[in-house]
Amino acid sequence: MEEQRRHHQRETVRAEEEKKVRAKLEKPSSRGEKPSTTSRGEKRKRNDGGWTRSTVVLAREEERKRGACV
Repeated sequence: MEEQRRHHQRETVRAEEEKKVRAKLEKPSSRGEKPSTTSRGEKRKRNDGGWTRSTVVLAREEERKRGACV
């Protein structure tokens, strides 16, 4: 009886450990890593006159605001 209880407890602990490991593998942020700036759509620098992706996005937003105000 005691043997069965210990075995069940060990299985439960192992299952919980596996669940934690899987969660860490699926979410990079849980490893303490921030998503890269390019994956967030910011600061993608290119050599085309100093424009960055963020400035292009800001310009688009301004354009939308102007269009909405008219």
